[in-house]
Amino acid sequence: MKFSIDKNLLVHHLKKVAAIIGNNVTIPVLGNIYLEIKESKLILRATNLEVSIKTEIEVIAEKEGVTTLPSRTFTSMIYKLPDGIISFDNNDSLTTIIKCNSVRFKINGMDPKEFPEEETMKDVRKFVFNKKIFRKTLQKISYAASTDESRYVLNGILLSVRGDVFTSAATDGRRLALVEEELDIAGELDGDVILPSSSVAEIVKSLDFDGEITVKLSDSKASFITDDTVIITKLVEGTYPNFRHVIPEAFEYTAVIPRIIFNEALERASIVVLDPEEDSVFVEFADNKAILTANSQMGESSEAVDISYEGPTMTILFNPQFLSDPLKNLDCDDFVMKLNDPDSPLAIGGEEGFMCVIMPIRT
Repeated sequence: MKFSIDKNLLVHHLKKVAAIIGNNVTIPVLGNIYLEIKESKLILRATNLEVSIKTEIEVIAEKEGVTTLPSRTFTSMIYKLPDGIISFDNNDSLTTIIKCNSVRFKINGMDPKEFPEEETMKDVRKFVFNKKIFRKTLQKISYAASTDESRYVLNGILLSVRGDVFTSAATDGRRLALVEEELDIAGELDGDVILPSSSVAEIVKSLDFDGEITVKLSDSKASFITDDTVIITKLVEGTYPNFRHVIPEAFEYTAVIPRIIFNEALERASIVVLDPEEDSVFVEFADNKAILTANSQMGESSEAVDISYEGPTMTILFNPQFLSDPLKNLDCDDFVMKLNDPDSPLAIGGEEGFMCVIMPIRT
């Protein structure tokens, strides 16, 4: 194996594959990155047996071949090299010579035959999305997934197809975030899958340019394919609960609120919040203002934000993180909060297809 590649181009692709390799791998070869030169392309692969990533890069190739290199040492070497063209030379042994300008590294790898074979998928349903839109969809909902390992079904996000509607949803039982969008195809592709939260983070990292992403779903796996990268992940087994029953049928009152200004005020109020479960933030809606107050053993905070609100004076107690998470992942200037009373679920919206339902802390 012998080839040359620009350092910054290699770094960009290495970050994609190296991110899924854990610090404490039980099978030594899983701590390695698989490198293969084939038809003037460098193929990089990594896997943790739950998620696998493959990315391809055009290179100046002199000789085809394959090896695996220890991820931590290999990436450290590449990241620390000066900018310029890096040359690789592996003479079919387990030793690779890496050169860039006056720097020379020698690194020992492992037999590529020990590396897991590339995963494939059969019997799939296929959908095509704009990469930026799909990335934003995942960001809008993934924070709401549960971190309680005993509720493994809720540790993932739901991808659901019903007719011509594609729904992405996540919930931890106290909040629900969902995005619904129309598909160009309908009918025979109906079904639900649960995507592990760990996979979502890797997918978001890989979607950094314009273009399309192809999503393929089977009963046990999902794949996400862009021009140069393929991510395949196992799915969470089980049935996602019916989340729609937590959405109120109607709301009596509506507040239109400047998103950035309100979230900044919320972050300032949260400074004195030691424990979001015990020292939460009060928001009083009255006279076209939202007054945010918080107090704890640390201190007190109070701030008013101008809003548009026609309704009775109402004070709601929030876990500030639950309220801030959706606001940080929206792009709209103003968000909409729909309310009934201080103890009932409320809904946050403001962008087409998006809704976040939050259960306030009962007073």
